[in-house]
Amino acid sequence: MVIGVGPVGLATAQFARAAGGIVRVLDKNEWRREFAERVGFEALAEPDAELADVVFDATGSGKSMGANVHHAGPGGRVVYVGLTREEIPIDDPLFHRRELTLYPSRNSYGQFPRVVRMIESNEIDTAPWITDRLRLTDVLGGFAALARKPKVMKAMVDVEEADG
Repeated sequence: MVIGVGPVGLATAQFARAAGGIVRVLDKNEWRREFAERVGFEALAEPDAELADVVFDATGSGKSMGANVHHAGPGGRVVYVGLTREEIPIDDPLFHRRELTLYPSRNSYGQFPRVVRMIESNEIDTAPWITDRLRLTDVLGGFAALARKPKVMKAMVDVEEADG
């Protein structure tokens, strides 16, 4: 289960699927759920009773991150992919009863070369993630407008060579 299907959550879901996982995603945002479904994931608006072996949280929300112990099955793993400065309250009796393991994730622990190889070999297709593009010359004016758009998954800046 991947909770939070922004760019980081979507990437997490795709890499989990490439590793052989049967991945479901959870996000409150309808557009993000629909986006995730278009790239082949079962998307939920609310958690259901099905427990996951691994729960990845890409929300960056302390409240969401703390609630993830409720979505992981016995012996399961909870991975914090999103970062937060908030305190994360955890239901300790449930955490211990299910014998869960909690992992933080930061800087992918040396996995970038593997990730790049997977993208280059088309094992992971990142093209659908790109919903918006800006030319380098339009970044100053266009970047603020992107922040106000409700349907941006990943914006790219196209760097063009200057004529001359």
